[in-house]
Amino acid sequence: MRKSNMYIIAPVIIIVIVGLVIYNFYSKNTTFKDVVLDKINTDQISSLEILKSSNDEKKTITDKSEINKIINSLSVIKLSEGSYSIDSTESYYITIKTNNLRRFGMTLYDKNYLRIFDYDPKIPKNSIKSYKISNEFDPATIRSLFR
Repeated sequence: MRKSNMYIIAPVIIIVIVGLVIYNFYSKNTTFKDVVLDKINTDQISSLEILKSSNDEKKTITDKSEINKIINSLSVIKLSEGSYSIDSTESYYITIKTNNLRRFGMTLYDKNYLRIFDYDPKIPKNSIKSYKISNEFDPATIRSLFR
């Protein structure tokens, strides 16, 4: 009787372990909306500061329609969390300010990677996470600011 129970219990344990591994793998996929936009009231964004790394040109966007246009372009980004070695030719440093206080800092590397820094004062250590952009994303809205 005990041997037959082992033949039933062992596969169940293996299935549970495999299920947990698969769940953990897929739970690392997220979106820009989940990581940033769900944590702030987008109506309270007072400005976006964007610095183009190749020439240190900086733009400060305060016009609500321009802010919304840029935020909307970023909102479609799907992300895969992890540690990545980033090879980039073009990067932009973006700071989202709400009520004139820094709320999120981001580095957009080409159209492939995004590093997000959360300035939330409730988090004892400000958090920074790296993501690979997992869908087609065109940073044309951001690039167009520097033409």
